Amino acid sequence: MRDLFCRFPGCEVSAARCDIDHVRAWPFGPTHPSNLNCKCRHHHLMKTFYAGIGGWHETQHPDATVTFVSPSGKASTTHPGSRIFFPHWDVTTAQLDLPPPRTDLPPLNRGLMMPVRRRTRIADEAARIKTERARNERDIPPF
Repeated sequence: MRDLFCRFPGCEVSAARCDIDHVRAWPFGPTHPSNLNCKCRHHHLMKTFYAGIGGWHETQHPDATVTFVSPSGKASTTHPGSRIFFPHWDVTTAQLDLPPPRTDLPPLNRGLMMPVRRRTRIADEAARIKTERARNERDIPPF
């Protein structure tokens, strides 16, 4: 209800079709409204695989505004969509006292990407059905 849309700057995907993402990744950040916001699958994966040193950073403030910093250093701030429709609704959350992110860790492997499918979802489903049918034919008790 607070976000209404993907919180990434310029994205208009409805929150109903979004993932709920931790700003500070779990288990380092709690599952708490001050540490959660909606992101469409595309932006959620982009943030997940391009976060850390030299990648995307985001900071969520208690008033539910989110500041994104791109790898090039450009900052963009987004506001919760509920401000448009419910301007008097106070969506302020608690200020979390989290330790600062560790900077002594080696940089993440930027070559690491989301795994690529070896075959399409339709081909996976067809193979699963074929395997299940073969197993059923083999396991049919004689009557």
